[in-house]
Amino acid sequence: MNIRPADYSDLPRLHELYDGARRFMRAHGNAVQWVNGYPDEQQLRADIAAAHLYAVEHMGQIVGVFYFAEEEEPTYHQIEQGPGWPNSLPYGVVHRMAGSASVRGLTRFCFRHCLSQCSRLRVDTHASNRIMLGLLEQMGFTYCGVIYVQDGTPRKAFCITKEEFARQCQ
Repeated sequence: MNIRPADYSDLPRLHELYDGARRFMRAHGNAVQWVNGYPDEQQLRADIAAAHLYAVEHMGQIVGVFYFAEEEEPTYHQIEQGPGWPNSLPYGVVHRMAGSASVRGLTRFCFRHCLSQCSRLRVDTHASNRIMLGLLEQMGFTYCGVIYVQDGTPRKAFCITKEEFARQCQ
């Protein structure tokens, strides 16, 4: 597998991946995340324009997509119902990850790539996203608390350092 910046010509395939991810979430008890076509065309185009949307290729096909940036995430300023963020050091954020169910290890591969670019990551997901919650636990992410995304809905927030990830995901 390899990771490259997504471009506008990838949009049809990226929409297929996000459609598949929404169906997968619904089939596994998460009917409340990524509703109303989120992420939509406008969001994906903005992510591509900012050079923060990445495509994962395997055997000549795009099999995954995710947002990654080393930036301060405004929705992470307030965190509650947990220990909080362990520090205020710079971090990378990962959002909007989706992939083909036929490729094993995709999530781990993406996080490993992101941690090759920065020292620590912060991520969040809906409490109903049991699949992602399980993956984050398996990979050694630390639960930090609850944040609220732009529409006001809560998300469970996690962090991990490059060293913690390496120990857990050798």
